[in-house]
Order: sequence, then structure tokens, then C-alpha cells
Amino acid sequence: MARSLGWLLSPFSVLKLSQMICLLLIIVFFLDGRQQWRAYNIIFLFSFIFLICDFVTLVLHYFEVPKTSNNLPWLTIEKVWNIVVTVLSFVAVLVLAWDWYQMKNNRTRHHALPPPMTIGRDGWMRKLIIVSVVSLITGILFLMSYLRVKRYGIH
Repeated sequence: MARSLGWLLSPFSVLKLSQMICLLLIIVFFLDGRQQWRAYNIIFLFSFIFLICDFVTLVLHYFEVPKTSNNLPWLTIEKVWNIVVTVLSFVAVLVLAWDWYQMKNNRTRHHALPPPMTIGRDGWMRKLIIVSVVSLITGILFLMSYLRVKRYGIH
């Protein structure tokens, strides 16, 4: 059984939708230029996987699968999922901040390629700041989701 469409405006679903928007922003900003460094590709790939999994989670909650299916430990899965994404988001912030600092000091030997010609080094550094802030917000949103699930449960 599915919930009403009004459920999509509930705090839980708004939190999930906000997480998905942040992950989508990371993907969009790393579409061009992620070939420079393997870490960019890893962050891009993880963001894509997290976006898909977060969407699946939202759909599962919309159709009330955790209520009807007691075969899996849904609460534990949800908590672990939120903590893993929180930690990886904060790690991404640290990696991107380190890379920005290195680029600011003209140390880019860890990069395989230069920044895309269409935006240049300064443009790429601005992208790094934006993606770092969005990754930080993503981590905070997943932490909020963890705390909400811990306090109120899944339902």
C-alpha cells in the first residue's frame, strides 16, 4: 500500500529529497573535469550510487515496505546507511579542501590532467569550493536523517 502524495511533504521525505538534490549537484559539478584526478571520479561515482540508493530508500518508504516486510532489520540498515554516507561525505570534504589548498599553492602533480580549458584553474577551484560545501551539507543531512531514525524509528 502506498502513502498519500502529501507524505512527500513530511519531514522525512523532504530530508531525503534534500539529500538527493545535494548528491545531484555534486554529480553535475563533476561531470566535466573529473578525469583530472582519481579522487574526483571516486566522489562522482559514490555520489551517483548514493543518489540511486537514496531514491530507492524513498520509494521503499513511500510504499511502506519496511512496515510490511519484517524479514530485514530495516532500522539497522537505515542507521548504517546514514552513518556510512555521513562519514564518506565528510571525508570528501577533507579531500577536496586538501586538493583546493594544493591547487592554490600550484602543487598539482597528483593530478593526471590539467583543469578543463573551458573553465581554467580558477574556475575549477571555485567548483571545488562549491562541491566541498555541498558535500558538507550532504553529510549534515545524512547525519540528521540518522538522528531522526534513531529517535523516531523508520515509520
